[in-house]
Amino acid sequence: MGSSQLIAILLAAVAGMLVAGWAYWRLEEPVRGRAGPGVLRGVSLFLILAGWFLPELPIDAPGSGITHAIIVDHSLSMSLPATVGGSSRTDSVTTLVGRLASDFTIEFGDSARVAGEEGRQSTGNGGSAVVPALELARAGGADSVTVLTDGELDDREEARDVARRLGLAVHEVRVSDSTRRLSISRVDAPASAEAGDSIRLVIEVGSVGSEPGPDSVSLSVGMS
Repeated sequence: MGSSQLIAILLAAVAGMLVAGWAYWRLEEPVRGRAGPGVLRGVSLFLILAGWFLPELPIDAPGSGITHAIIVDHSLSMSLPATVGGSSRTDSVTTLVGRLASDFTIEFGDSARVAGEEGRQSTGNGGSAVVPALELARAGGADSVTVLTDGELDDREEARDVARRLGLAVHEVRVSDSTRRLSISRVDAPASAEAGDSIRLVIEVGSVGSEPGPDSVSLSVGMS
């Protein structure tokens, strides 16, 4: 506040007191309890006159208080090419991180940590558990997050429930093509069989990183 503003505010205070005092002594009836309304009149006049010179109150713009975090997948699958014959998924993520605005960045694999923090354990690179990263982002004050991943998350369904419970807005950006890799998760077969018997094989096949559950195939094989 400059000296000119301060002088103007002091003059407004003096003017308010003079006008309120004149009204108190000349216009008010000499009855009990008139001091209170007189003081209120003086304060009101001061605020009206000084309002032209008082500094503006700071008002935050809508949405300016939202904290955003970037969550980066550092699991083992991120070392694979993003596209056939292309650069790795990690390289693609590094490029995106440089373009996106955020308040802080979290890395996750088997565990999660804030990027750049020293003295914290490594995220590991075997699994791809995003839930600890979501919880760490919310604990850090984030209201929304962008998850940069290849989509092969181990806890996708749990992550949805956790994000909903934490009130966290989540946007996922995948850095790999839509090609899915198949895996055999279970094989059921008799422990033994004799010649001439028919045996039943059940093979359960799943798509790594996909949301639907695994499919099973049943085969009947005759032993000769």
